[in-house]
Amino acid sequence: MSNSIQGLGEGWPNTAHHEQMLPGVVGGQVRSRIVVQKYGGTSVGSVERLRAVARRCLATQRSGRELVVVVSAMSGETNRLLALAHEINGAPSRRELDVVSATGEQVSVGLLALAIDAAGGKAMSFLGCHRRRLRAQWQPKPST
Repeated sequence: MSNSIQGLGEGWPNTAHHEQMLPGVVGGQVRSRIVVQKYGGTSVGSVERLRAVARRCLATQRSGRELVVVVSAMSGETNRLLALAHEINGAPSRRELDVVSATGEQVSVGLLALAIDAAGGKAMSFLGCHRRRLRAQWQPKPST
């Protein structure tokens, strides 16, 4: 398994994504089939940065690899949401804090899927509630 951290290129100092390649067997050799990319809040913190992430995702996909992307909430969004929760209730429950903070990731994943579509790709966002559909979609394909 390979793990690398790469920046988004010129003009994006301090912005990085984490990439993990999951091995698969192709023609008797172990090769990376699936790439998992993780983008933090700064990487998806604006429309232009979301578009840059979309371009990087499409480049990975066009290289022939299957791609899974995980995104954080946009920069500062989780703090904003948690501050709102504490303003409404000085002692919010952990469960409700989790529900409120999760909405930041939901927004980011939806916006990234839209950015990939706008750039000519095909993307579908998944949340935890979609795990059954995701599991069915990622069942191993029969060998030919």
